Formats: sequence, C-alpha cells, structure tokens
Amino acid sequence: MERFPPGALGAVTVHHPQRWSGAPDYPEYVKNHHDVMNERALQLGHYPYSFGFSPGDLCMWGTVQADYLLCWQLSGRVAEEWPTVLCDIAMVEHPQRYEGRLTDLLLAFAEGKTPLPAISYVADEAWPFEFEAF
Repeated sequence: MERFPPGALGAVTVHHPQRWSGAPDYPEYVKNHHDVMNERALQLGHYPYSFGFSPGDLCMWGTVQADYLLCWQLSGRVAEEWPTVLCDIAMVEHPQRYEGRLTDLLLAFAEGKTPLPAISYVADEAWPFEFEAF
C-alpha cells in the first residue's frame, strides 16, 4: 500500500494514508468504518468476521462506490500475502474472499475483469486509474 498511490479505478477507490493531511487522520477514518461494521454485525447477531487491526480482523483498504468495503484479512504472513475480503456494507450478502494480492486484484479491475462476482459490474467498462495529487 505504501508503494501504490491513492486514487480511483472506476467504481473502486483505493484509500491511502497520504490522501489525508496527516497519518493520524487515516487510522481514525478506517477505525470509524470498522466501528460501524462491528456495530452492524452485533445487531445481526452473527457475521463471519470482525473489523479491526488484530490478526484475523478485516482492515479496510478501499471501497466500491458506497456499497462494499475492500478489506485485508490481517494475519502473521507478510502484508503482501494478506487476502482481500469484499464486504457488503449492509451485511446482506455473504462476504467474498480473494486470495491474491491487492495489486493483482487492482490489475484485474484495470483489465476489465473481476474475480469477485458481487462486484462484476466494475468490469462492465474500462476505467483509467485516476491518481490523486498529494
């Protein structure tokens, strides 16, 4: 993530610490999303994941419009090997897991493909990556 710039690839937004004015703002932004998702999970009474910064938790790295969160599942492996889990913000759909690297997933989106069926609509059009100035 440190090497990949913030920006948008069509409907997919990559969040990044450099997008905000300072590093403390980014963790707070992510934590707020985690808190909302954990609260929804408690209201549902069950959800296969929790959101946070501990091993096994999901940590948000991007969004797909206002519908889905793209999250790493944190583990003891090196960060480049963390799988991505796609979570429906409303928690109606079952989360979908992608075992590849974040960059592989973004390349698939850029090529008009998606290995995550719930967001197959992101592959409907070719989208250039729009880098944010920081």
